[in-house]
Parts: sequence; structure tokens; C-alpha cells
Amino acid sequence: MIIDCAVYRDGVREETESDRGSLDASLAALGEDDFLWIGINNPTKDELVRVGQALNLHPLAVEDALEAHQRPKVERYK
Repeated sequence: MIIDCAVYRDGVREETESDRGSLDASLAALGEDDFLWIGINNPTKDELVRVGQALNLHPLAVEDALEAHQRPKVERYK
């Protein structure tokens, strides 16, 4: 479940909604030099896929995030 979603601008948290629908609103408000924080607690596969798609993450990176107990690694996705 997405429990928090916020945009940080110049190191200061902007006030936004913290419900599940706030991801789209936060992404829309995100500027080039801003930072997006997404707090997730026990995410479902659908939630991680949604976040991955919203952030243009490679599907294999999202798949790796779903698999628990993996060793740290660095991978290049093409």
C-alpha cells in the first residue's frame, strides 16, 4: 500500500495528499530539480507495477523488487 507520496522542492516537502491517488498528482507537480518520495508498505504486485510504470522503470527492475531475499546487484537494462 502506498502510505505516503510527496514532492520535495529545494529540500522542503510540498504539502500534498497522502492517499493512493496522490501518486499521479505528485508526478504532475514534479519539477526537473525536484525529488519524489514514495512510501510503500507491503506493496502488492499491482502497486509496484503501477509505480514502475509511472516512473518509467524497466520491468525487470520492478520484478526484482518483488522478489524478496536477493543479494545486492547492479544491472544494466537495455
